[in-house]
Amino acid sequence: LTSPASWKAIPAPSGGTYRWKMSGPEVPNKFLCSITQQIMADPVVTVDGHVYEREAIEDWLAHKATSPNTNLKLDSKKLIAVHCVKQMIKDFLEKHPELYDQGKVYVPRAEKQELHSRFFEAIKHSKVEKVVELLKSGVDVETVDELGNTPLIVAVEQNKSDMVELLLENNACVGVRSRQNKTPLHIAVEHNFIGVARILLSAKATVNTHGGDSLRTPLCIAAKNDELQMAKMLLDWKADLHMFQDAGHTALHIAAMEGSTNVGALLIQYHANLEKLTDNDETPLHLATAFNRPNFAQLLVDAKADLSATNHIGNPLHYAISEKHVELTKMMIAWRVDIEAKDRDGDGPLALAAMKGFRLAVRMLVELGANIEAKSNENRTALHHASSQGHEDLVNFLLDHGAPINAQTIYGQTPLNRAAVKGRLPVTRLLVERKADFELTDRWGATPLFRAARNNRKDIVEFLISVGADMDAGITEGHNGDAEQNTGLHTAAWRGHSTVVDILLRNGADYTKTNAAGETPAMVAANDKEVIAEQIHAFQESEQRACPVLVRRMKVENARLKAQVEEETSKLREQVEEQSNENKALQDRIQALEAKVQATMGTSSTSTSTGRKRKLRQQGDKSIGKRLRNSGRKNN
Repeated sequence: LTSPASWKAIPAPSGGTYRWKMSGPEVPNKFLCSITQQIMADPVVTVDGHVYEREAIEDWLAHKATSPNTNLKLDSKKLIAVHCVKQMIKDFLEKHPELYDQGKVYVPRAEKQELHSRFFEAIKHSKVEKVVELLKSGVDVETVDELGNTPLIVAVEQNKSDMVELLLENNACVGVRSRQNKTPLHIAVEHNFIGVARILLSAKATVNTHGGDSLRTPLCIAAKNDELQMAKMLLDWKADLHMFQDAGHTALHIAAMEGSTNVGALLIQYHANLEKLTDNDETPLHLATAFNRPNFAQLLVDAKADLSATNHIGNPLHYAISEKHVELTKMMIAWRVDIEAKDRDGDGPLALAAMKGFRLAVRMLVELGANIEAKSNENRTALHHASSQGHEDLVNFLLDHGAPINAQTIYGQTPLNRAAVKGRLPVTRLLVERKADFELTDRWGATPLFRAARNNRKDIVEFLISVGADMDAGITEGHNGDAEQNTGLHTAAWRGHSTVVDILLRNGADYTKTNAAGETPAMVAANDKEVIAEQIHAFQESEQRACPVLVRRMKVENARLKAQVEEETSKLREQVEEQSNENKALQDRIQALEAKVQATMGTSSTSTSTGRKRKLRQQGDKSIGKRLRNSGRKNN
């Protein structure tokens, strides 16, 4: 119904309006749609038992799943045509022609859709006269297309300044929202349509409003896209510098993340707060560093941004190292950012660099004097992190620069313990070669071998056995399912690590040893790992047939002694070689003395010279003999 003087407008779910006539004979309520209060043209019933205009209820259900009358959730969105009501409405209208406005009470849907389609096409092609004609014929200026956009939104998207002005003159709502929750101003700023944005602002569009999924303000959008002219216009229209979108990001935070240096410089010029925190306690400098925006970071530092700002992640240097941003790391170090600052875990930049395998940062920080023994809240060091992550070269570098090889966390974990747990064989081998204590236990009395067995690290288990690690050491405290006095064989059996069980058995692990509960490895496995239990029993039987347990253990011990003897022999050879070098030096000295004597004595004192030479030789021989005897005693 179209007469603007006698029809009242109410909002529709899609953002448009419905109209109904206020004068004339009383219309029965059953003929009116409860959503639009309009005489129905195509009545349908829903599962809530109420009758609605089909177009209105479809529009409603496109956005909601509840009944318009009861507000209860609808089990189904099925619609059923009510032909009897439709016929009753038709009969009623024929009896009351005064309800007709210029021959029509309503426009059938097909015809209405055709008018709307022509209206939107006219807007897209800037056909001013056609748009005016359709508006005069009763087309609603707030009607929506199939995407839920009003004519004003379509005109803005098409950058049609003339259409925007015309629609606003015909009372189009300047603050209307699209289905994406954006106003026309948001859309104009997104596309950098400065002319259209200026028209909207002149029509009193709200400059400080959220929109879209991220609840961005128009200024935040301009900052994201680095639209300098647009941002300046918005600021001149009193855009709020510190109004934030989701997560507490202001325009300067957005500019920092995107590296929008042009808008960033403008915001700083307008006195944007350089230390404003997001919901995650991040400053613009934190974000510029995290998103690898060195130019923006330089802009902020030039404006005196706080380099010491620290949150749970750390200071800006932590951010640069965490993402392994080389240029920004160098910049932060050049700006003398605190290299001993801590994150929420108590880790400094050096520990973080070691964890990330950021070799350049590790070397730079050590050269700058970073504390290589610094501990986290749990007493982890940089060496713990490098070992745990398997960064062999960094482990070697840190050890060369004095990192404590047997440092323990509050849980008693050493770097070797962490490498064994994680299965880092090269690092494990390196740490043992650098004299790490492979029998040092953690808080629960577990050795690195136990931890390796527990975590099914087969290669680590084999290696530690090869260097003489105690296979039968039991933990001193129950932990994570392991009973007190469980050995590596117990824990491997209990967890079903059959390969580790086999390695331990073949190398002489004691399968008869019991834990604090009196259980052998086979008994522990028998709970739910029958295959492992059978494996242990089978090994035990075959061993008993082959040789006594004592003989087997003697073989294992002999192998260990053989390795030890070979190592000692190698050391002795080195000592003998050193002694030989010393003896040779002594002989050279005697020869030099002889030559000196010959040069200073005449032929007349030949016999005396000969006697002195004989005496020197005897002294030299005695000295050599004495040194060799002492060396032999020491080696024995």
